[in-house]
Order: sequence, then structure tokens, then C-alpha cells
Amino acid sequence: MSKEWHFKDEWILKASTGTPGIDPLFVGQMRAQKKDYLADAIVEAGKISAENLGKMVEETFHIKYFPLTTENVDKFAVNLIQEKNCRKYQLLPVGATDTEMRVVTANPLDMDALGYIEALTARRIIPFYATPGMVETCQERFFRGDEIVFDLLSQVEVPEEIILIGGR
Repeated sequence: MSKEWHFKDEWILKASTGTPGIDPLFVGQMRAQKKDYLADAIVEAGKISAENLGKMVEETFHIKYFPLTTENVDKFAVNLIQEKNCRKYQLLPVGATDTEMRVVTANPLDMDALGYIEALTARRIIPFYATPGMVETCQERFFRGDEIVFDLLSQVEVPEEIILIGGR
């Protein structure tokens, strides 16, 4: 007897219940294809847009959708969460103060991950939702070693010129 395939974002089924085109047949087809993420499969199949899926998540779970881009990742907040943890928990910080951090995540219901990040940063975590594909694409663009260092150095005010050895 074979075990039924489970999406990494199985929770998204609750938000998408009753949406035309996202019926048991479609879900079964995605399970048969062993799609990792139902949210990405829904968007890729053109059933609904990422924004509309985000609105459904907001209505169902009261977690706001955030259209993630590399431009709205908080570069200084990323220093509080290592790349390996951002990738492991599928999240990126988009803002931080001394007491809280706003993170965009593909799984805002993963309380273990959010609790870990909260303990790691000593800040209250405010989660936002973006599709797994959006988070992964943004991580791939954002975590380029030389670029992140160059961006951080360009934001530091120093009286002298910064010389990069072996860089750009």
C-alpha cells in the first residue's frame, strides 16, 4: 500500500477550499505529480494569481500577503538570521526594530520555525506570507556573497574610500 503524497504546504488546502479549479481532482493530479508545493502548483497552473492566493491566506489565517522582491528585503536584518536559517525555514526579513522583526515566509503557520527565529534574534516575529516560489527566487537573487558584501559596504559611511581586493 502506497503512502499518499503530502505537499510541504499542505496547510494551503484550507485557504483554497471552495476556489473554482482547485478541486479534489486538481489536488489529486498535483499529488500524483509529487509537486513539492501546492501554492506554486496553483499559481503555475493559472488557477489564481499569487496575490489572490495571498488574499485567501489573509482571509483564512489573518496573515498578510507580502509581494516579496529583493528590494524589500532588509539587508541589515538579514545579518541577524544566517542564510542557512533563511533557506531552512523559507523566509526573509523585510524589516526590523530593536523589539520586532517582520519576516516573509512560505509557511507562516510553522510556529517552530518562527519561535526559533524569535529566540535567535531576540525580537518578536511578525510573519507575512509569500508563495514558496517567490521566497526561493528572492533568496537566490539576494544571497550572492559578493553582492551582499558590496551592498553593505556601500551603505557604510566612512571618511575614506573602500578598496575591494579581488572584487568588482
